[in-house]
Amino acid sequence: MRNLGCTLLMIVAAGPGTGLSAQELVTNGTFNVNVDHWIVGSPVIGDITHHTLDADGNPLSGSAVITNSSPNSDVYLATIQCIPALPTDRDYVFGATMRIGDGTVTTGQASVQIWFWEDANCTTVVGGTATTPAVTTSATGWNRVRTTATAPASAVAARLTLWNIKDDAGAELGIHYDNVTLRPVAIFDDGFETGHTGAWS
Repeated sequence: MRNLGCTLLMIVAAGPGTGLSAQELVTNGTFNVNVDHWIVGSPVIGDITHHTLDADGNPLSGSAVITNSSPNSDVYLATIQCIPALPTDRDYVFGATMRIGDGTVTTGQASVQIWFWEDANCTTVVGGTATTPAVTTSATGWNRVRTTATAPASAVAARLTLWNIKDDAGAELGIHYDNVTLRPVAIFDDGFETGHTGAWS
C-alpha cells in the first residue's frame, strides 16, 4: 500500500478544535456520552470506559479510557471499529488525540492503525496497513497524531484499531482517546481557512 507520508502532527491541545466535518467516517469518535461502536479485542486483559475529561475542554463531551490490565509485559490491547462503507475516495487521513496519565509509572504507548477490507464485515483483509506515530508515556497532556493511507482499489471497508501497548508487567496502563477520525484527504479540514495555522506544528 502506498503511504502518503506518515508525518507526525502532534500538538498539545490548547483550545477548542476545528470540529468534525460531515464527511467523518468514524462513528462516535468524540465519545460525547459513551463508548458505543467500539469493541475491545481482548476483554480479559482490558476494557474501554467513558470519561468526562475532554481533549477540547468541552464540558458536554468526554473521552474514552482504554485500560490495559494484563499482568504481563509487552502486551498489545486492541480496541476496534469496522467502518463498512468507504466512499469512492482512495486517500484518507486518520488519527486521534491521546493522553497518557502524566507521571504514570507503567510505560507504554498509544497509536492508531488502519486496515482495509474487501467486505463490509471487515473479514477479508486487502493490502497492507498504516499506523500513526506513537504517543508514549514520556509525553504530557493531550497529543494529536494523524497520518494518511491509500485504500487498495478493491477495498470497500476499513477498520481502525486504537492500540494500548503496555511495556511493563504488573500495573495497569490507562490511555485516553478522543477525536478519533477517518476522512477522505480531499475534505480534510486543515484549519487554514480560519486564518491561522494553530492545528499544525
